[in-house]
Amino acid sequence: MSTEQLRNLVIDQISQIDDEQLLNTVYDLLKLKDNEQTGKIWASLSQEEKDEVLLSYEESEDENNLIEVSALFKKDK
Repeated sequence: MSTEQLRNLVIDQISQIDDEQLLNTVYDLLKLKDNEQTGKIWASLSQEEKDEVLLSYEESEDENNLIEVSALFKKDK
């Protein structure tokens, strides 16, 4: 799959999302690429936010807690 084809697939999936919170999450994830200073985002988080990220990471280690990305996007159709 070419970069352009992949980009178009991502755009198509994103354009189908109606949930504003999910869109903000996707946007934040994509903006991470623009973060040139390593650790800048992490440093800007409160301790509570850092704890949530770490807990989410731990929970993601258990495959029973994971869902297919296609199922995630289907929720908003």
